Amino acid sequence: MSAETPLAIQTENLWRVYPSRTAADGGGVPALRGITLRVDYGQFIVLRGRSGSGKTTMLNCLAGLDRPTSGELHVLGRNLMEMSDRELTVWRREKIGLVFQSFGLIATLSAYENVELLLRIMSTDPAESHRRTLESLELVGLSRWRDHRPYEMSGGQQQRVAIARALVNHAPLILADEPTGELDSKTANELLGFFRDLVETSHLTVLMASHDPLVDRYAGRVLNLKDGMLPDS
Repeated sequence: MSAETPLAIQTENLWRVYPSRTAADGGGVPALRGITLRVDYGQFIVLRGRSGSGKTTMLNCLAGLDRPTSGELHVLGRNLMEMSDRELTVWRREKIGLVFQSFGLIATLSAYENVELLLRIMSTDPAESHRRTLESLELVGLSRWRDHRPYEMSGGQQQRVAIARALVNHAPLILADEPTGELDSKTANELLGFFRDLVETSHLTVLMASHDPLVDRYAGRVLNLKDGMLPDS
């Protein structure tokens, strides 16, 4: 596999096996079993599967938060298997936007401060940081709520703050883990429509793990993960 791949995501026979003293063969518990996947830039992909199917493990490997046991893994043209932990940390801050089910917002910070925090960590120029933060909040329709704290906003608004935070570093790839899990169906539909529009207008790549049946009508492609395997990739 070439590191110069034009694909956003490319994996080959990817395995993630967790050590276990109770495994029958003493070899551990496989969470991913030989995943081979190709994802073009500018796609909205949904990874479907029941709890325990390996969805979160897959996202963690793609984000460089977890290391596969074997196989090949290229994301945005980089070979993650060859990168050090320090390199992965810097790369993830600059290239990946992460959205979680639990929002992950800091309760004592305003919407503006929650979004800007990543840029502060990256030591971005203050003027540029301010511009990008306002831009991201406007993109998700929360400019008027910039000074509100999470507890002053609805669940849907909090998730939009989390999305703004994922967008503020101009990441070309968004990885979202069950982002509609805490939302009612109306808000979930609005959020999924926003993701679809974002992909179409900004040519971002979105890979979302979800078991929510609502996602099927918005995604450009749905992959079904079962027992750590992806037969339809």
